[in-house]
Amino acid sequence: MHNYEFGSSSSSGGQFEGQPPGERPHTHSVLSLIILVCGVALAAALGLGLVFWVLGLVFHVAGLLLRIALVTAVVALVWRWVVHGRSRRHM
Repeated sequence: MHNYEFGSSSSSGGQFEGQPPGERPHTHSVLSLIILVCGVALAAALGLGLVFWVLGLVFHVAGLLLRIALVTAVVALVWRWVVHGRSRRHM
């Protein structure tokens, strides 16, 4: 098998495996990590805002339909009371 050396005693002079000599490994800077975290936080806030906006719209429509149903039920009850009340009085 292979006998790889690790640590500072490496004979490769600090080179990383698979890297050409003199080239540093790819690392992320602190600024790029901060930008990434801010971008993810902004995307999450926008996503949650959209979800709550849609939920608000759904509940608004449901409340409107419930209000229409209640008004219709009250009107039907009053209409039934008026119509049946008149027919009993005329008998």
